Amino acid sequence: GVGSYTAEALVRSGIGAIDLIDDDRICLTNLNRQLFATRDTVGQHEVDVAEKRIRSINPDCKVITHKTFYMPDTKDLFDFTEYDYIVDAIDTVKGMKNNLKSICRLIENGQYDEAKRLCVDSSESIAKVYTPINTDNPTLNAILNVEIEKARQSDISFSYTVTDSLDFVSSTDVVWIIGNLCENAIEYLSTIDKGQRKMSLEITVRNDYRIIVCRNTILSSVLSVNPDMKTTKNNDTLHGKGLNILRNIAEAYNGTLSYKEDDDRIEVTLIIKEEE
Repeated sequence: GVGSYTAEALVRSGIGAIDLIDDDRICLTNLNRQLFATRDTVGQHEVDVAEKRIRSINPDCKVITHKTFYMPDTKDLFDFTEYDYIVDAIDTVKGMKNNLKSICRLIENGQYDEAKRLCVDSSESIAKVYTPINTDNPTLNAILNVEIEKARQSDISFSYTVTDSLDFVSSTDVVWIIGNLCENAIEYLSTIDKGQRKMSLEITVRNDYRIIVCRNTILSSVLSVNPDMKTTKNNDTLHGKGLNILRNIAEAYNGTLSYKEDDDRIEVTLIIKEEE
């Protein structure tokens, strides 16, 4: 709601040109706080409704709308040197949501270093607002919270047990491990009936070893038709790296990577060792 009041106040004060950046649509939950939200505008893009209202106040005001969010992967679309003033009206929850979307896209595109940096940058905000996972490892918190939120958005039941923070694992490897394990499960589950979308992730300790297990429901055998667990995505050059990366991590930490099927689910297990 802050953005709507800010935009109108600026226009009423005589601002002659304004850019509006947002990709949300007005929904019923906006009615209690957003200036532009009415029963008639529900479902419309916020920037379109804002532009119409601004022109009704000052027809001479130059309004440019951008149906996108300002995020790390879209920041190059904007040259802020062209503006006299910039108002960041993104509330904490929306900012977190946008960062989650950005991290998801970076992981899907194989940009793990960029995802790691954004995970670390976002972890403090996520801890304040949305913390199903809150260990002493900010990278683990951020990437696992990202995957939990992505599963929720795909109507996937995601259970988890985390008894170790993987603090001896590099931040990049943490992103690779959790991102690849969860993305593979979410990708498959998103294609089946919503009532059957279930997955789990466990991070446990046994002596010097950390055992990371990801399980998800399957409708039919995966290993019988794809025993090497090769990617089914079109871009196998990019996405096919997932399990190879996990195998390399297992080797680097003197561990193992294995997978098996049990009745109606598949299980991928990564075991890594903490060296003294």
